[in-house]
Amino acid sequence: MDALRRKFVQRGMLTGTTTSFTEDLLNMPDWEDAEDSYPDFIQPERETENDLGPCDDQSGGVSVHLAYTAARGYPHTVETLSRHINQPKFPHVLRQFLFDQLNPHSDIFGESLDIDQCPPFSEKITVFHSAVLTCFAPSDECGSNGMYRERIRSTPHWHGKRPRRDTVFVQVDGSLPGVLGLAVARVLLFFSFIYNKKNYPCALVNWYLRSDDEPDEDTGMWVVEQEVQRDGRPTLAVIHLESIAHSAHLLPRFGIDALPENFHHSQSLDVFESYYINKFANHRMFSFLSSN
Repeated sequence: MDALRRKFVQRGMLTGTTTSFTEDLLNMPDWEDAEDSYPDFIQPERETENDLGPCDDQSGGVSVHLAYTAARGYPHTVETLSRHINQPKFPHVLRQFLFDQLNPHSDIFGESLDIDQCPPFSEKITVFHSAVLTCFAPSDECGSNGMYRERIRSTPHWHGKRPRRDTVFVQVDGSLPGVLGLAVARVLLFFSFIYNKKNYPCALVNWYLRSDDEPDEDTGMWVVEQEVQRDGRPTLAVIHLESIAHSAHLLPRFGIDALPENFHHSQSLDVFESYYINKFANHRMFSFLSSN
Protein backbone atom coordinates (compact mmCIF):
# COMPACT_ATOMS: atom_id res chain seq x y z
CA MET A 1 0.00 0.00 0.00
CA ASP A 2 2.85 2.38 0.79
CA ALA A 3 4.37 1.81 -2.65
CA LEU A 4 0.99 2.40 -4.30
CA ARG A 5 0.46 5.58 -2.30
CA ARG A 6 3.88 6.91 -3.33
CA LYS A 7 3.03 6.27 -6.99
CA PHE A 8 -0.32 8.09 -6.62
CA VAL A 9 1.46 11.04 -4.99
CA GLN A 10 4.02 11.19 -7.83
CA ARG A 11 1.18 11.37 -10.34
CA GLY A 12 -0.64 14.10 -8.41
CA MET A 13 -3.63 11.85 -7.77
CA LEU A 14 -3.77 12.58 -4.04
CA THR A 15 -3.43 16.34 -4.32
CA GLY A 16 -6.11 18.34 -2.50
CA THR A 17 -9.32 17.11 -0.89
CA THR A 18 -12.72 15.92 -2.08
CA THR A 19 -14.09 19.38 -1.39
CA SER A 20 -11.37 21.14 -3.39
CA PHE A 21 -11.83 18.66 -6.27
CA THR A 22 -15.58 19.41 -6.38
CA GLU A 23 -14.86 23.13 -6.29
CA ASP A 24 -12.44 22.80 -9.22
CA LEU A 25 -15.09 20.96 -11.24
CA LEU A 26 -17.67 23.65 -10.57
CA ASN A 27 -15.22 26.37 -11.59
CA MET A 28 -14.28 24.73 -14.88
CA PRO A 29 -15.43 26.82 -17.88
CA ASP A 30 -18.20 25.46 -20.04
CA TRP A 31 -16.88 24.56 -23.49
CA GLU A 32 -19.41 26.66 -25.36
CA ASP A 33 -19.34 29.67 -23.05
CA ALA A 34 -15.54 29.70 -22.87
CA GLU A 35 -14.89 29.54 -26.62
CA ASP A 36 -13.69 33.12 -26.90
CA SER A 37 -11.12 32.56 -24.14
CA TYR A 38 -9.17 30.08 -26.30
CA PRO A 39 -6.72 31.15 -29.00
CA ASP A 40 -7.90 30.57 -32.56
CA PHE A 41 -5.67 27.54 -33.07
CA ILE A 42 -7.16 25.72 -30.03
CA GLN A 43 -10.88 25.98 -30.63
CA PRO A 44 -13.00 23.64 -28.47
CA GLU A 45 -15.12 21.23 -30.47
CA ARG A 46 -18.69 22.47 -30.89
CA GLU A 47 -20.06 19.11 -31.94
CA THR A 48 -19.06 16.87 -29.04
CA GLU A 49 -22.59 15.49 -28.68
CA ASN A 50 -24.03 12.71 -30.82
CA ASP A 51 -20.79 11.59 -32.48
CA LEU A 52 -22.69 8.55 -33.68
CA GLY A 53 -26.21 7.16 -33.77
CA PRO A 54 -29.39 6.81 -35.84
CA CYS A 55 -30.37 9.67 -38.14
CA ASP A 56 -33.33 10.72 -40.30
CA ASP A 57 -31.47 10.78 -43.62
CA GLN A 58 -33.58 9.15 -46.37
CA SER A 59 -30.92 8.81 -49.08
CA GLY A 60 -30.24 5.12 -48.41
CA GLY A 61 -26.60 5.32 -49.51
CA VAL A 62 -23.22 6.39 -48.17
CA SER A 63 -22.41 10.09 -47.98
CA VAL A 64 -19.67 12.10 -46.30
CA HIS A 65 -19.94 15.82 -45.61
CA LEU A 66 -17.61 18.27 -43.91
CA ALA A 67 -18.67 19.84 -40.63
CA TYR A 68 -20.95 22.87 -40.82
CA THR A 69 -18.42 25.09 -39.06
CA ALA A 70 -14.93 25.71 -40.40
CA ALA A 71 -11.95 25.68 -38.05
CA ARG A 72 -10.41 29.05 -37.24
CA GLY A 73 -6.78 30.13 -37.02
CA TYR A 74 -5.48 28.36 -40.13
CA PRO A 75 -3.68 29.99 -43.09
CA HIS A 76 -5.64 29.91 -46.34
CA THR A 77 -2.81 29.45 -48.87
CA VAL A 78 -1.41 25.99 -49.51
CA GLU A 79 2.23 26.96 -48.95
CA THR A 80 1.59 28.70 -45.63
CA LEU A 81 -0.81 25.99 -44.49
CA SER A 82 1.74 23.27 -45.28
CA ARG A 83 4.22 24.98 -42.94
CA HIS A 84 1.54 25.45 -40.30
CA ILE A 85 0.72 21.72 -40.18
CA ASN A 86 4.35 20.66 -40.79
CA GLN A 87 3.58 18.81 -44.02
CA PRO A 88 5.98 20.24 -46.64
CA LYS A 89 4.72 17.86 -49.37
CA PHE A 90 1.14 19.07 -49.04
CA PRO A 91 1.34 21.48 -52.05
CA HIS A 92 2.76 18.69 -54.20
CA VAL A 93 0.18 16.03 -53.37
CA LEU A 94 -2.65 18.58 -53.63
CA ARG A 95 -1.67 19.46 -57.19
CA GLN A 96 -1.28 15.77 -58.02
CA PHE A 97 -4.81 15.21 -56.71
CA LEU A 98 -6.05 18.11 -58.83
CA PHE A 99 -4.49 16.56 -61.94
CA ASP A 100 -6.41 13.33 -61.33
CA GLN A 101 -9.65 15.23 -60.76
CA LEU A 102 -9.29 17.26 -63.94
CA ASN A 103 -8.14 14.28 -66.02
CA PRO A 104 -10.30 11.35 -64.88
CA HIS A 105 -9.76 9.34 -68.10
CA SER A 106 -6.01 9.81 -68.34
CA ASP A 107 -3.68 6.80 -68.33
CA ILE A 108 -1.25 8.87 -66.27
CA PHE A 109 -1.75 9.24 -62.52
CA GLY A 110 -0.91 12.44 -60.69
CA GLU A 111 1.31 10.67 -58.16
CA SER A 112 3.79 9.88 -60.96
CA LEU A 113 4.15 13.52 -62.01
CA ASP A 114 6.52 16.24 -60.89
CA ILE A 115 4.83 19.24 -59.35
CA ASP A 116 5.57 21.40 -62.44
CA GLN A 117 3.51 19.00 -64.56
CA CYS A 118 0.45 19.41 -62.34
CA PRO A 119 -2.15 22.21 -62.50
CA PRO A 120 -1.18 25.44 -60.70
CA PHE A 121 -2.93 26.11 -57.43
CA SER A 122 -3.47 29.44 -55.68
CA GLU A 123 -7.01 29.02 -54.36
CA LYS A 124 -8.20 29.69 -50.82
CA ILE A 125 -8.27 26.62 -48.55
CA THR A 126 -10.74 26.21 -45.69
CA VAL A 127 -9.94 23.74 -42.89
CA PHE A 128 -12.41 21.65 -40.88
CA HIS A 129 -11.93 19.50 -37.80
CA SER A 130 -14.47 16.81 -38.64
CA ALA A 131 -16.70 15.24 -41.26
CA VAL A 132 -19.96 13.32 -40.92
CA LEU A 133 -20.48 9.95 -42.59
CA THR A 134 -24.03 8.70 -43.15
CA CYS A 135 -24.72 5.15 -44.24
CA PHE A 136 -27.42 2.48 -44.40
CA ALA A 137 -27.01 0.23 -41.35
CA PRO A 138 -30.28 -1.56 -40.51
CA SER A 139 -30.51 -2.59 -36.86
CA ASP A 140 -32.80 -2.41 -33.85
CA GLU A 141 -31.10 0.86 -32.92
CA CYS A 142 -31.66 2.50 -36.31
CA GLY A 143 -35.21 1.21 -36.79
CA SER A 144 -36.97 0.71 -40.11
CA ASN A 145 -35.20 3.71 -41.65
CA GLY A 146 -31.86 2.02 -41.05
CA MET A 147 -29.74 5.15 -41.49
CA TYR A 148 -26.76 5.74 -39.23
CA ARG A 149 -24.34 8.64 -38.85
CA GLU A 150 -20.94 9.01 -37.25
CA ARG A 151 -18.46 11.83 -36.99
CA ILE A 152 -14.89 11.37 -38.19
CA ARG A 153 -12.47 13.73 -36.51
CA SER A 154 -9.08 15.21 -37.29
CA THR A 155 -8.18 17.89 -34.79
CA PRO A 156 -4.89 19.02 -33.23
CA HIS A 157 -6.50 19.61 -29.84
CA TRP A 158 -9.30 17.18 -28.94
CA HIS A 159 -11.13 18.82 -26.02
CA GLY A 160 -8.33 21.40 -25.98
CA LYS A 161 -5.66 18.78 -25.28
CA ARG A 162 -3.92 16.20 -27.47
CA PRO A 163 -4.46 15.49 -31.19
CA ARG A 164 -7.10 13.13 -32.50
CA ARG A 165 -6.68 11.77 -36.03
CA ASP A 166 -9.29 9.17 -36.94
CA THR A 167 -8.84 6.43 -39.54
CA VAL A 168 -11.12 5.59 -42.46
CA PHE A 169 -11.62 3.00 -45.18
CA VAL A 170 -11.07 4.39 -48.68
CA GLN A 171 -12.61 2.66 -51.70
CA VAL A 172 -9.77 2.00 -54.16
CA ASP A 173 -11.18 -0.86 -56.27
CA GLY A 174 -14.91 -1.50 -56.32
CA SER A 175 -14.45 -4.75 -58.25
CA LEU A 176 -12.70 -6.47 -55.33
CA PRO A 177 -14.59 -7.78 -52.28
CA GLY A 178 -14.15 -6.62 -48.71
CA VAL A 179 -10.79 -5.40 -47.50
CA LEU A 180 -9.18 -6.30 -50.85
CA GLY A 181 -10.91 -3.33 -52.47
CA LEU A 182 -10.23 -0.96 -49.59
CA ALA A 183 -7.27 0.94 -48.19
CA VAL A 184 -6.94 2.31 -44.67
CA ALA A 185 -6.06 5.98 -44.29
CA ARG A 186 -5.45 8.23 -41.31
CA VAL A 187 -6.95 11.69 -41.72
CA LEU A 188 -4.43 14.45 -41.01
CA LEU A 189 -6.59 17.31 -42.28
CA PHE A 190 -10.09 17.92 -43.57
CA PHE A 191 -10.28 20.84 -45.98
CA SER A 192 -12.07 22.22 -49.02
CA PHE A 193 -11.39 24.63 -51.86
CA ILE A 194 -13.10 25.92 -54.99
CA TYR A 195 -11.33 25.40 -58.33
CA ASN A 196 -12.87 26.53 -61.61
CA LYS A 197 -16.14 27.20 -59.75
CA LYS A 198 -16.32 23.61 -58.43
CA ASN A 199 -16.12 22.76 -54.74
CA TYR A 200 -13.71 20.02 -53.66
CA PRO A 201 -14.16 18.57 -50.14
CA CYS A 202 -10.96 16.68 -49.35
CA ALA A 203 -8.81 14.98 -46.78
CA LEU A 204 -5.04 14.89 -46.39
CA VAL A 205 -4.11 11.35 -45.35
CA ASN A 206 -1.40 8.84 -44.52
CA TRP A 207 -1.81 5.32 -45.92
CA TYR A 208 -1.83 1.97 -44.10
CA LEU A 209 -1.35 -0.95 -46.48
CA ARG A 210 -2.09 -4.65 -46.06
CA SER A 211 1.01 -6.62 -45.09
CA ASP A 212 -0.34 -9.88 -46.55
CA ASP A 213 -2.96 -11.19 -48.97
CA GLU A 214 -4.72 -13.12 -46.20
CA PRO A 215 -6.00 -12.22 -42.71
CA ASP A 216 -3.92 -13.14 -39.68
CA GLU A 217 -4.30 -16.86 -39.03
CA ASP A 218 -4.71 -16.55 -35.25
CA THR A 219 -7.11 -13.60 -35.03
CA GLY A 220 -8.91 -13.62 -38.37
CA MET A 221 -8.14 -9.90 -38.70
CA TRP A 222 -6.24 -8.23 -41.52
CA VAL A 223 -2.88 -6.67 -40.68
CA VAL A 224 -1.76 -3.29 -42.06
CA GLU A 225 1.46 -1.29 -41.86
CA GLN A 226 1.97 2.43 -42.33
CA GLU A 227 3.36 3.18 -45.79
CA VAL A 228 6.53 5.29 -45.64
CA GLN A 229 8.63 7.16 -48.18
CA ARG A 230 12.34 6.72 -48.81
CA ASP A 231 13.14 9.34 -46.18
CA GLY A 232 11.15 7.39 -43.59
CA ARG A 233 8.26 9.85 -43.43
CA PRO A 234 4.72 8.50 -43.89
CA THR A 235 3.35 8.61 -47.43
CA LEU A 236 1.08 11.59 -48.00
CA ALA A 237 -1.94 11.88 -50.30
CA VAL A 238 -5.04 13.99 -50.88
CA ILE A 239 -8.33 12.15 -51.39
CA HIS A 240 -11.86 13.28 -52.24
CA LEU A 241 -14.38 12.83 -49.43
CA GLU A 242 -16.54 10.76 -51.79
CA SER A 243 -13.93 7.99 -51.71
CA ILE A 244 -14.40 7.43 -47.95
CA ALA A 245 -16.50 4.30 -47.48
CA HIS A 246 -16.54 3.88 -43.69
CA SER A 247 -14.71 4.74 -40.52
CA ALA A 248 -11.94 2.32 -39.49
CA HIS A 249 -10.57 1.08 -36.19
CA LEU A 250 -6.98 -0.13 -35.86
CA LEU A 251 -5.54 -2.14 -32.98
CA PRO A 252 -1.77 -2.09 -32.37
CA ARG A 253 0.07 -5.40 -32.62
CA PHE A 254 1.79 -5.33 -29.26
CA GLY A 255 5.20 -6.88 -28.71
CA ILE A 256 6.54 -8.55 -25.59
CA ASP A 257 7.77 -5.35 -23.94
CA ALA A 258 5.63 -3.20 -21.65
CA LEU A 259 4.63 0.28 -22.75
CA PRO A 260 6.23 3.22 -20.90
CA GLU A 261 4.13 4.57 -18.04
CA ASN A 262 3.90 7.97 -19.73
CA PHE A 263 2.63 6.50 -23.02
CA HIS A 264 -0.53 8.25 -24.25
CA HIS A 265 -3.12 6.59 -26.47
CA SER A 266 -2.99 9.49 -28.96
CA GLN A 267 0.46 8.19 -30.01
CA SER A 268 -0.82 4.70 -30.86
CA LEU A 269 -0.98 5.14 -34.63
CA ASP A 270 2.55 6.56 -34.76
CA VAL A 271 4.75 4.14 -32.86
CA PHE A 272 3.75 0.55 -33.62
CA GLU A 273 5.08 -1.37 -36.60
CA SER A 274 1.77 -2.94 -37.60
CA TYR A 275 -1.92 -2.93 -36.73
CA TYR A 276 -4.96 -5.17 -36.87
CA ILE A 277 -8.05 -3.97 -38.73
CA ASN A 278 -10.56 -4.42 -35.93
CA LYS A 279 -13.65 -5.91 -37.54
CA PHE A 280 -15.03 -6.58 -34.04
CA ALA A 281 -15.21 -2.89 -33.06
CA ASN A 282 -19.02 -3.02 -33.35
CA HIS A 283 -21.68 -4.90 -35.31
CA ARG A 284 -21.76 -2.22 -38.04
CA MET A 285 -18.02 -2.60 -38.65
CA PHE A 286 -18.35 -6.39 -38.75
CA SER A 287 -21.28 -6.18 -41.16
CA PHE A 288 -19.47 -3.67 -43.40
CA LEU A 289 -16.29 -5.74 -43.70
CA SER A 290 -18.20 -8.99 -44.11
CA SER A 291 -20.66 -7.83 -46.76
CA ASN A 292 -18.63 -5.25 -48.66
